[in-house]
Amino acid sequence: MNVTWSGNLRDISAITALILAGSVWAGAVLAEADGPDYFRVVDVVSNDVLNIRAAPTARAAKIGAIPPDGDGILNHGCINQMSYAQWQAASPAEREKARKRVWCEISYRGIRGWVAGWFLAEGNAP
Repeated sequence: MNVTWSGNLRDISAITALILAGSVWAGAVLAEADGPDYFRVVDVVSNDVLNIRAAPTARAAKIGAIPPDGDGILNHGCINQMSYAQWQAASPAEREKARKRVWCEISYRGIRGWVAGWFLAEGNAP
């Protein structure tokens, strides 16, 4: 697409709209690449819960809980994840150790907070 500027403010608006549309589209692609939209709980025993914390640490205040069969947990993003290159270069022991450092910011039934990422897998929309 060739765009030439004639000194007209309408041209600037059109160019700005194209840039913004491209940014929104690129953001959508990046968000999809960052993981699933929704999680479900895994590896939590039937008489326990997955704690929702105020910050990404086990020492942070507990602000909620998700049952062991919880699903439809909205993903806001995770931290401390290995890159694919790091994962490829890591030993199985290093991969397991790194897995236990992942924390994910989530929303579940009106509560937004952090959960231990090693108890999450791809889930379904509520």
